[in-house]
Amino acid sequence: MVERASRFVLVVAGSACFMLILYQYAGPGLSLGAPGRAPPDDLDLFPTPDPHYERKYYFPVRELQRALRFDMKGDDVIVFLHIQKTGGTTFGRHLVQNVRLEVPCDCRPGQKKCTCHR
Repeated sequence: MVERASRFVLVVAGSACFMLILYQYAGPGLSLGAPGRAPPDDLDLFPTPDPHYERKYYFPVRELQRALRFDMKGDDVIVFLHIQKTGGTTFGRHLVQNVRLEVPCDCRPGQKKCTCHR
């Protein structure tokens, strides 16, 4: 009988710990009995920018529209730096698939890298 009672206490304590952990993780996202607050009416989704704010990177229209000569057969090289979590993989795939090369890149299924010959 003592073994059965200790087993029952263990199951109840384990269930209580499980429910406590579940409440800690799922509780803040759910309104479990707490009254919900309405968002303030003066909340502006697109506030006007501060007039004293200075842009960190300023690209004039003249710079964005300038045409450069790129000689792929010469000494010009495209260097692509892949940075994690910035959409670099998508951009790299675009470079490989959509840049018109004389010899297309060799991309094998299942591999992340493609071999591009000049």
